Formats: sequence, structure tokens, C-alpha cells
Amino acid sequence: FDPASTGDATFGVPTPVIGGHLVPRAHVAFDYADKPFRIYGEGVDTAVVDAQGFLRIDASLALFDRLLVSLDVPVALLSSGAAFDAGGLDLKAPRGVAFGDLRLGVRGRLFGRDESPLQASLSASAFIPTGPAGFYTGDGAWRGALQAILGGQVASRIVWSANGGVWLRASDEPHLVSFG
Repeated sequence: FDPASTGDATFGVPTPVIGGHLVPRAHVAFDYADKPFRIYGEGVDTAVVDAQGFLRIDASLALFDRLLVSLDVPVALLSSGAAFDAGGLDLKAPRGVAFGDLRLGVRGRLFGRDESPLQASLSASAFIPTGPAGFYTGDGAWRGALQAILGGQVASRIVWSANGGVWLRASDEPHLVSFG
């Protein structure tokens, strides 16, 4: 789960809204995943990570009604699973509390105001590899995300947003195209 920045009207899809000048925001959230890392096939069904629960401490600061700086600090409070050792693959079960990868983000609005029906912004995020190896809470290497975001507010109560972008990874994991 990659949450939207603190202050956005949605949880998972970022909005182009900035929200003022020198406006700080913060929140604490909890997200849970059931069997996020499972190996199955012919005669095999092992949940290396059976359950994982993250406490997320997030903050953002709006600047000049054009720029939003954000921080996401994920901490895995709950991690359980089973070890897997077969075919040269030796995976340990996660145990205990561990940090996930820290996310630092910046979003700049290109046009539109917070109440406009059409707004656009660009965002960039850097993920610092603070998740320890063997806990399955991060990539183990730097990664970044670039997004274009369109959104707006209609009839003063309806907020809409859509985004698309790329995730670039320094690890052996593939780069990704994302949308929401």
C-alpha cells in the first residue's frame, strides 16, 4: 500500500491539491495485508509473509499554494509467516517490528486552484531503503516514483483524481508503470 500524501481527500490515489502556504498536516494510519508474500504451486503452498500490519506516521507541509513536501514513515508492527527452503531458495519467516522504506515526496501544482474542476500537478518521491533485509518491508535498494496527476472538485462536494507514472528501481526488481 502506497498511501496518498497527508491532506489529500483520498487514501490511495493522490490529488493535485496543495492546500495553502505553510500549512502543516499529519496523520497516523494502520494498514494490514493478508498473505502478501505467498509461494504456491505443485505441492507447495507457503505464506512466507502470512500477515503484515504497518503503522504509518505521515506528515506534509504546503508551501506557496504550489508545492507540497511530504514524508511517509511505515513501521511493520505485525509480521508473521513461515520459512521456505526448496530448490535453492531459502527464505526466513519475518518476526518482530521493523521499519519499511521511508518515502520523501514533493508535488508541484501546474495549474488550477484547490476548488477548480480541473487541476494538474507533477510529483516525485524517493524511497530510502530503511527496511531491514529479511523482514519483507522494503526493496533493499533506492527507488523513485514520478507521477502526473489530474483532478478537481465538482459541485463543491465531489472530488475526482487520476494519476499515472513510473516507478524506477535500483534493485533487481523491475521498473513499473502505475496508474490510479
